Amino acid sequence: MSWQTYRIATVRGIPLELHLSLVIAALWLISQFGWITGLFIQLCLLVSIALHELGHSLVGMRLGCRVRRIVLTFIGGAAQMEHIPSRPLGEFLMAAAGPAVSLLLGLTGLLGGAYFPRLELPDSKFNPFMILGVLNIGLLLFNLLPAFPMDGGRILRAVLTPRFGRLQATIFAARLGRILAVLMGIRAFFPFNLFLLAIAFFVFTAAGQEELAVRIQEATRQGHPFAPLFNLFTTPEPPVAPDQVEVSPPPFRRGRRERVDLEVDDSPP
Repeated sequence: MSWQTYRIATVRGIPLELHLSLVIAALWLISQFGWITGLFIQLCLLVSIALHELGHSLVGMRLGCRVRRIVLTFIGGAAQMEHIPSRPLGEFLMAAAGPAVSLLLGLTGLLGGAYFPRLELPDSKFNPFMILGVLNIGLLLFNLLPAFPMDGGRILRAVLTPRFGRLQATIFAARLGRILAVLMGIRAFFPFNLFLLAIAFFVFTAAGQEELAVRIQEATRQGHPFAPLFNLFTTPEPPVAPDQVEVSPPPFRRGRRERVDLEVDDSPP
């Protein structure tokens, strides 16, 4: 909900927002590592996740996708788009862009830690470069898991779609995501880990939503007899008169959509 997020920046027309749940994550990190190290880890996570999502968003915009906003939460980030590329190559490029950014940041951090091994944070023996490197390598490996809603699931769907079709590829990746979520949920109880349990719940829910969304799209496209019922899950675009064209504002310019009359030049060329 909008009241739970706060806009902190706008990058290339994309609002970057922080979710209130990040306060919980910051307090937990401070309790585990101290004020300086805890806040530094939180800052590294926010910057790393924001750049990861910007990687997705900028490639998506180049492919014609409109990005509504990027929201950073205590379990990660999400780039909210009006749609994603339907062609396998486009989805592959957009999905791979985020992990590519994480890989670059991870290598930068690890190399920096190797060149400055004695650099330590004041309240701990942690090297700040190594923190950046380890966090991003962790983000990279987690996001490359071949299951929805991780980037690896979208990459897997892009690879399988030419052979099996978008729907079957989505079902396969979504079910892998649910299996992974169940395993994570079981692991969260031994010992009990609320953070891991929250991630497992998110993964299980998001995987199901992705499968449902593609089923609706396919049913509507193929003229399913219940297509009007499926359309209740979507928001139709407002009708446009024949002599008008709908001009949407650029991504994240404030203001509503506008309609302007088309001027037709009847003079001979």
